[in-house]
Amino acid sequence: EIVQKNIQEMRKVLALIAITCLLFIFPFAWYFFSSISKPITQLSRIFQDLASGKRIHEIDGAIMQIEEAQKRDDELGFLAQRFVTLSNAIKQKMNEINEINASLESRVEESTAKLRAINTEMEKLANTDSLTGLHNRRAFFEIVNFAYSQMKRNNTPMSLIMLDLDHFKLINDQHGHPAGDEVLRCVARCLLETARESDYPARIGGEE
Repeated sequence: EIVQKNIQEMRKVLALIAITCLLFIFPFAWYFFSSISKPITQLSRIFQDLASGKRIHEIDGAIMQIEEAQKRDDELGFLAQRFVTLSNAIKQKMNEINEINASLESRVEESTAKLRAINTEMEKLANTDSLTGLHNRRAFFEIVNFAYSQMKRNNTPMSLIMLDLDHFKLINDQHGHPAGDEVLRCVARCLLETARESDYPARIGGEE
């Protein structure tokens, strides 16, 4: 009986010691998890997010939590400081890259607009008679061929008027070619001023 009583007392003492140890160990374990394990886990997740392709601004919330850890005086605080410094450097470089991209996009748009204007001007020059401002021979035949195909398809009429300036050679011979050129320009202005929007006055060549 004495032995059993001593065993029961020892069990109680051991149980009390175990409970006391647990009471001391649990807060220490919680502190370890909160102050050491949790920041390391956050750092690991941030690196995983960056490796998976996430941008630095998409994980700003996690980085703010890491910034709290850099106040520590131990190795973990030193690691957090270096990580925050790295993330700030990455943000700065990303901002610089975005500014460069925006500048390049603006330049590309400007160059594209200039190229369109040049192409439009070149197309206009390729289809315009330089002396009179009328459509030239090339543009005339393109327009006539298209209008003729539309006429056949839709069974609609098409009108074609041919003009030839009488005694134009005499004007050049008596008054010179500059005077003849001015006559052609005057006739062209009359045609442009009186033509409808659907009309296409053109200079085939010479005074025609």
